[in-house]
Amino acid sequence: MAAKPQKYSLLFLFIIGVTLFVACNKKDLAPVKVASAYLDVVNSTADTLNFLVNNTRQNSFSGIYPAGAYGLYTPSGTQTYEIRKERSAVNLFTGSYNLADTSKNIYKSLFIAGESADKTFITIDAIDSANNKDTSDIRTDTIAMLRFVHASYNSGNLHVVFDKGDTINIANAAYKYTSQYFKVYIGTRTIKIYQATDNSQLLDTTLTLQLGLIYTLFSKGIKGGKGDNAFGVGLMTNGGIVTATGTQ
Repeated sequence: MAAKPQKYSLLFLFIIGVTLFVACNKKDLAPVKVASAYLDVVNSTADTLNFLVNNTRQNSFSGIYPAGAYGLYTPSGTQTYEIRKERSAVNLFTGSYNLADTSKNIYKSLFIAGESADKTFITIDAIDSANNKDTSDIRTDTIAMLRFVHASYNSGNLHVVFDKGDTINIANAAYKYTSQYFKVYIGTRTIKIYQATDNSQLLDTTLTLQLGLIYTLFSKGIKGGKGDNAFGVGLMTNGGIVTATGTQ
């Protein structure tokens, strides 16, 4: 009868040893790695914003400024993101995306036009298609590629004229409209934007384009807004803001 306590003690020590071994092995497991995806985050609001995934800020070097864009690598797959004003811990809103990893060479842009998820949308950026566009009808040492995205949610349908309208003339672009990439001449170019309903002019400005680059020209701000909130345009390439210009 005296041997029983020793038997149970050994069994108890064995169970503790196995538990500690399993626990240590679990602790040593490497975290699951999530592949990265390409995403340009475009801010057409009047506030400096931060873009977070799983509560981790993705725009690591600076906030995303008004009429600015930030090209980044972000976790691929289906993810929940949060948008916050700079220096705020409170979410303006949350949303979700589904992005392919970088090996697929699929590029997308997230346009933030206001302080709610319904004023945010994603475009597919056909950069490979733009690179492979037929240029047999034009000297390749004189062109860039450019598309237009309507990201001003309350400005109504727009009529967009590039130069004299012989290269780009978009008659009735609704909010979230995304054009194809057009071949355009480099140098200083004129952009005019009109209200599609009555042809009243909203913007008349110039842009400077460089050889071989692929641009997105986007409308920003709101009709009747002031300062950073004024209607205007931004010009971006590869997630970097080139210029933000134009007021009503």
